[in-house]
Amino acid sequence: VLLAFALVSIPAAALVGCKRPEAQGKAEATAQAEVVSIPAAHFAKVTERTLPATLEASGTLAADEMSEVASPGSGVCTSVEFDVGSHVKKGDPLVHLDGRDASRRLAQANAAAAQAQARLGTKPGERFDPAATSEVRSAKEAMDLAVADAARTKSLFDSGGVAQAAWDQAKARAEQARAQYDGAVNGAQQAWAGLAAAQASANLAQKASADTVVRAPFDGAVAERRISAGEFAQMGRVVAVVVRDIPLRFRVDI
Repeated sequence: VLLAFALVSIPAAALVGCKRPEAQGKAEATAQAEVVSIPAAHFAKVTERTLPATLEASGTLAADEMSEVASPGSGVCTSVEFDVGSHVKKGDPLVHLDGRDASRRLAQANAAAAQAQARLGTKPGERFDPAATSEVRSAKEAMDLAVADAARTKSLFDSGGVAQAAWDQAKARAEQARAQYDGAVNGAQQAWAGLAAAQASANLAQKASADTVVRAPFDGAVAERRISAGEFAQMGRVVAVVVRDIPLRFRVDI
């Protein structure tokens, strides 16, 4: 076994120690190429200088704010008070819509509110007190009179001065007067609720009438016009584009 191992290992060592001439030539050429490719180094003195505090860049000028002005109500456009490039102030009318129906609804709602106010006998802004209404006062007086009469009749009945029927009638009138008083108080409270509803309707009608005029949201210039007289404007339709041109924004990528 030892002899066989030695015979095998000798050729292996011979292979490791010997190289072909072609392989040795390629290795030397590669080493020379690596030496040649090393870059040359240059040295310079470090100097100090001041840079200008300026930056040159290109960009665009844009409006400070832009608004697509929409119609708060619906109606036929009757007039347009602006054109492209027009300068407007905040609150200036831009578009007028047909407000005849809104005006009639406002008048009707105001009349209903005034009628409810007169029925209660109160003034605008005055604190409501059911006992201060004429119906409640009248019912209160009638109830007090019936209760007092019933008390006198009860005393006479106890002393034997009147019959049972007289006491029963007086007691029934007092109970009826109390019921009428409670009904008057409830009626006054319902009338107050009706007045509040009428005033709310009047406020809605007032807003609907005001919404027939589309106004500028801020000071600026009109960039676009999107409606003409005779067109129907739905609620939310954009009728103009207004931009705030003072100041302007400078947009630049740095």
